[in-house]
Formats: sequence, C-alpha cells, structure tokens
Amino acid sequence: MKAGIPVSEVLKIATPQSALVAGKSADFSSITKGKAADIIIIHGAPILEMNDLSKVEIVIKDSKMYNIRDIDHALSIRYFE
Repeated sequence: MKAGIPVSEVLKIATPQSALVAGKSADFSSITKGKAADIIIIHGAPILEMNDLSKVEIVIKDSKMYNIRDIDHALSIRYFE
C-alpha cells in the first residue's frame, strides 16, 4: 500500500468504477456475455506488484488479439535486453 490506497482498490477505481462514473457500467465493467470487453493480459500479478502493469503481453480490442511485441514492432519500439 502506497499513498494510503491499497493496490486492489486502485485497480477497482481504474476498471469497474471508471465505467460506473462514466455511466457505462451496463456496457462495460465486467466480463459478461453481451458486454464489450477490451482486455489486457499482464505477465505478473499487479495486485501484489503495481509495476507489473507495465508487463503487458497481449491486448484484446474489439474481439481482436494483439501480441504486444507485434504492436511495439509496428510502432518501431525497440527493447534492450
């Protein structure tokens, strides 16, 4: 917990709560049949380590799956390993 807010609460604020505040919870905010779902798959456990949110592996947007390395390559982003 940093800045007084538990990580689990930060993740809730950034996901279902944002849909509720925007008045879009009927269409977004959970993985449910009939709802729109843009998803990121992360390598790690952001609930334990917030920095793991930067370890995106796959993005699912409008029912299409994208590998983050393919996105980075298309944007000419290079990694030093």
